[in-house]
Amino acid sequence: MQFIRIICAFILTLFSAQLFALDLYQGETPVADQSADARVAGLGRALLDVAVKVSGDVNAASNPTIIAAAASPERYMQRYAYRQEVVRQDGKPAIKLYLRGSFYPPSFGQLLKSAGLGAWGNDRPNVNVFLFEGDSDLSVESARTLQEQAARRGINLRFPGGVSGAELNEQTAASLASASQNVVLGRIGSTLWLSDGRTTETLGTNTLNGLSDRIASQLIRRAAILSSAPPEEIAAEVSGVRSANDYGRVLQYLTRLSGVKSVTVMGAQQDSLRILVTVQGGVTRLAQAVDAEKTLRVLSETPTVLDVVK
Repeated sequence: MQFIRIICAFILTLFSAQLFALDLYQGETPVADQSADARVAGLGRALLDVAVKVSGDVNAASNPTIIAAAASPERYMQRYAYRQEVVRQDGKPAIKLYLRGSFYPPSFGQLLKSAGLGAWGNDRPNVNVFLFEGDSDLSVESARTLQEQAARRGINLRFPGGVSGAELNEQTAASLASASQNVVLGRIGSTLWLSDGRTTETLGTNTLNGLSDRIASQLIRRAAILSSAPPEEIAAEVSGVRSANDYGRVLQYLTRLSGVKSVTVMGAQQDSLRILVTVQGGVTRLAQAVDAEKTLRVLSETPTVLDVVK
């Protein structure tokens, strides 16, 4: 029964709305007004935030080349917009103004390259979080803070629930790890782990302070290893292909995934395709890339079975 509850929680999570939409090339900052000086300064701060998010490097905002670019952010801009939010100050409602800047990916990529920084791809994995304070769930405030901090590094943390702190033992932890691509689990003040279903690493902190940065650093290290791995051919089945539109959508989606070198259709039967995918980093890289978006989902890695998300 416990395992069924865990699986149901993951299924429900697939359909839940994300609290933070991770647009990697977009940054937002509060500004005092809509003057030209406030706009340039605000877009400069947004550029620093985007440099950290796109590179995955927490030190990118202190890079001299990035700092120099922040003085003239318009060179890398695609568009900007303002938004207002009603907040309470000293118990009274007040309007707070925010400036949102979207930067042009090719230009920003050149900037990172000139700064000696790489760009972490768009296939950022979602991370399911099962953290407890003793046997109690994390507070809503702590969970939101972790999500906000992770979003600044381009990572989406999800809290699917379905498990209590009292149930978190070795067997439950193994079930959680095998049911998701990336899971953080443990008790605050004790050992915390990050697992991808294949390997499990001990995180270097047992407190909430800096935890989101530690998760992001581990994930980018894994991504770098997978990116340098040799290409592998994977025989896979894609189910749920019920129309010509599905067929084209699946092939277009797969060919643009990070690490995928080629996709060959080997055959079709009823509503499924048999394909041969050449991907750098093998099935782990493919599963990671698919997990980051909503077009396909991984039903099985061995054998490799994908399914079209409707």
